[in-house]
Amino acid sequence: MPNTLLWIDDEIDLLKSHILFLNKKGYAVDTATNGYDALEMCQTANYDLVLLDENMPGLSGLETLDRIKEISPATPVVIGEYQNEAIKTIFERRANELHAPIRFAQNIDIETPACPLQGIYQTKNKRTVAVAVAELQQRGIAIAESDIRNGFAQVLERTHLQGRWQKIGENPLVICDTGHNEGGFRYLAAQLGAQPCATLRIVIGMVGDKDIDAVLQLLPRKAVYYFTKASIPRALNEYDLQQKAQKYGLCGRCFATVNEALTCAKNDAVTNDFIFVGGSNFVVAEVL
Repeated sequence: MPNTLLWIDDEIDLLKSHILFLNKKGYAVDTATNGYDALEMCQTANYDLVLLDENMPGLSGLETLDRIKEISPATPVVIGEYQNEAIKTIFERRANELHAPIRFAQNIDIETPACPLQGIYQTKNKRTVAVAVAELQQRGIAIAESDIRNGFAQVLERTHLQGRWQKIGENPLVICDTGHNEGGFRYLAAQLGAQPCATLRIVIGMVGDKDIDAVLQLLPRKAVYYFTKASIPRALNEYDLQQKAQKYGLCGRCFATVNEALTCAKNDAVTNDFIFVGGSNFVVAEVL
């Protein structure tokens, strides 16, 4: 029977490449996008390791940790990232009370092999995977270092993953990314802000059941926006998105389709502009 991991993250789709990497090494990886689902899974399965996101909607990472430890006290937990030192202290205190092993990946100095995945948020994801693998090795599970290096290096070839800070055009440079909630856009906003360009142009569409305001308030005001929607029933109407965006000083025009928006952005741009396409997996899928 393969060793089994549980990975809990509300942006689990962004971690697909790392999950497939672990699968290739013989590990079964169960996933949950929230604490409630994770607890149900822990009731019916014994996990060798749990990977946990601290910042999740609904049941928080700390509450999830608490309840997991009631079910399976000895299972080690790796926290990929915490928001501040106060949160870290709470996690540590509670773990000590429960006599539960816990690791904070962002505090561990560990080598992450070369990997073709782009985007600054992948730095966090790669470190979390590396810490998880090291924890498994410490528990006596054999994983060759050469296999780890090859798994990271060949992640795109083996998974055919697309839409992670992926270049889809140049002159002007066009990048797409499937980040679609507050957690993902915290990283994307930082990367957009650091991108050198004459004018930043953002083609954006979102689905209506996400926290739209939490994302919009992170986006740069000094950008030209092209509001659009993917061709799915869940898509938020482009005019509704525009209206919400105006509350945060984000200005631009509306387009009925993603490709119309992208075509207009390209026509408006000069060579040293930068075009970003995102807001939803479904928006990105229409340009790939």
